[in-house]
Amino acid sequence: MALKFFYLMKDNIGEAYTALGRTRQVFIMWLFALATIPIFDFGTISLSFVFGAALIITSLKDYRFFIVPRGLTSFLLLFVVVALIGLAITEVPATKTTPVRALQLVYWFLLAVFVYNTYEHLDKILLSKVVFIAAILFVSLDLIFNFNSQNGIAFTVIIMGPLGYFFPKKYFHKLIYVLLLMFLMLLNGSRTGAVLVFVQTILFLLLFTPRLSRYAKTLLFTILILAVNLNITPVRVAVGKMISPVNERVGELLINSDKVFRNDMSWLQRRAQVNKGKQIFKLHPVLGIGIFNFSRYDIDIDVSNIDTDRKMIRNIDNRSAHNSYVAILSETGFLGFSAIILMFASALWPFIRKLNLIGGTFEGCIFISTIGMLVYFYTISSFFGTSSWIMYGLILGASAKIKWGYTD
Repeated sequence: MALKFFYLMKDNIGEAYTALGRTRQVFIMWLFALATIPIFDFGTISLSFVFGAALIITSLKDYRFFIVPRGLTSFLLLFVVVALIGLAITEVPATKTTPVRALQLVYWFLLAVFVYNTYEHLDKILLSKVVFIAAILFVSLDLIFNFNSQNGIAFTVIIMGPLGYFFPKKYFHKLIYVLLLMFLMLLNGSRTGAVLVFVQTILFLLLFTPRLSRYAKTLLFTILILAVNLNITPVRVAVGKMISPVNERVGELLINSDKVFRNDMSWLQRRAQVNKGKQIFKLHPVLGIGIFNFSRYDIDIDVSNIDTDRKMIRNIDNRSAHNSYVAILSETGFLGFSAIILMFASALWPFIRKLNLIGGTFEGCIFISTIGMLVYFYTISSFFGTSSWIMYGLILGASAKIKWGYTD
């Protein structure tokens, strides 16, 4: 299956033509393929780095077009500057990996800007096809070999998987792909991942079902209002009982969520890290403690607001934040956090405003990925990384296209 995927990608790249040229097209497709299949990553350097670096190097001659920040990527530039300053002046001792982290951040930034600047020239169908096959391959390999990285796999599928919706020509084939991802995520075991894929499936139905897409905005807000105002507990419990034989952890979360939040070690540890992030922010509110330093920062974590015995909350002192927003706030302070929040809010507004017009489009796929990513950021520290930053480029590029290119 893996060989078939690689040969298929090679054949289609050979037939494709874009304004980017064939060489960059090849690099881009490999970049997205390997970002969707991160099992090839070794240590701090991923295999996708080879193709990402090649994209940047081959674009230096025309850098003014490819890697000069424009539009909303200015927020990313502000974030990078703040993050680098914070990393340079932090009280947390530097290590041998500190310069590597700084260079990685610059690399990810250049990738995001490259994707943004070339968004209109990307072969959307081919890109979707690459992700379509890579996502299925990735989750299938996980089920066979059990990579023991539920959250990482779930996050990759949630942010990259929806890009594959655009490739199949027939609605039925799209639906099969969506349901397959949802089923595979149930087998994966990630509770948050399974819930978010279910939410993305609903968004898919609203945006990619022809008779519904023109009313997507009304239907979405109606569903949100009903979910908030109606007692959906019986439905939640019934769904939980159906899911339990496939994924006991997700079933338990749906059937008895209060018990899970009070006693589940994973949730308790996450709440403790939120408390740690707030404490760090109070001490370093402007520039934070430097990126990737959350787990290394020593502080007596206040767990007085967690209704459980402190002894139950084990191994909380040197864990990651398990919450991207908490990590950004504590590591880059108010300045870095504000830049990111303003960027995402500005980027999402055109999607929301013209939601009825993006059904069945590649921009619709990106919207579904974005919603899943932003929600998942609350339970996982994945703001940094190749897949995340090329998604930022796609999100900002799609937002600009919708803002200026979609008319009622």
